Amino acid sequence: MAKFESKYLERHKTNWTSGTSLIVTHNLGSEDVFVQIVDKNNNQLILVDVVEFTDVNTVTLTASEAPTGAGWRVMLLKL
Repeated sequence: MAKFESKYLERHKTNWTSGTSLIVTHNLGSEDVFVQIVDKNNNQLILVDVVEFTDVNTVTLTASEAPTGAGWRVMLLKL
């Protein structure tokens, strides 16, 4: 198992407020990226249909339903 000793991990955060797909340009320079999506209305984890690591700086997310209300928070962490 790999041990992370970095005091600072690179990250990117954005909001998803409409539509069933979102292209996130994170500029983290890696396809080894952890993606987490949280509903800002109730702080529940959102599971989308497709997470495509388009290239080392871009992730494309596709969901069966669009976010509502305050939308979703998309967080990416470079591993």
